Amino acid sequence: MKTIDMEILGYSSEWIETGIVTEEEIRIQNEEFILSDDKNQEHYRYQAFTRFLQRTDLMSDSLFKQICGIKDSLGGTLQTNRIIGMVCSKILTDDQLNFLLDSPEYYDTDIKKYTLRELGFRKLKNQPLTDELFTFLQTTDDQVLQEKVFEMNGLTRDYLIWFVEHGLTKKIRNIAKSMLNRR
Repeated sequence: MKTIDMEILGYSSEWIETGIVTEEEIRIQNEEFILSDDKNQEHYRYQAFTRFLQRTDLMSDSLFKQICGIKDSLGGTLQTNRIIGMVCSKILTDDQLNFLLDSPEYYDTDIKKYTLRELGFRKLKNQPLTDELFTFLQTTDDQVLQEKVFEMNGLTRDYLIWFVEHGLTKKIRNIAKSMLNRR
């Protein structure tokens, strides 16, 4: 493949080396790009990345680190929306999610929000509701996780009182108030 083919859409060789995109996919995308009114290269790279995530079951640590280091042909780093895509695809391990939280180069409020949410969903699925888990959920400031807690067994009176006083939305506070009144 000619280098120019990759540059049309801003791909670097790392995209092919990691298996995110193939030379054939780039050729097809280049043809679409030339004929399309959409001249935003990032749209095409994002589509390729999304297809890669859909065909990936689990990401190894080495592939994860390679992907986190990918740059486009202009030197731009992995876009926030692609990192969030990896988080939401559920193919990352807890260690990989924690790496994103602990690495200053990936600090972004949206990345943090989705990463904490994914870790919270995993904890809610795999653990009973304990004080430790409840404390974690309080620190996430995530409405979706707060709503999910109401589906759990083990909601204590103290937890419900906290939701009445500190729930992020009126809906959450009202659900907690209603559950508290029924006790």
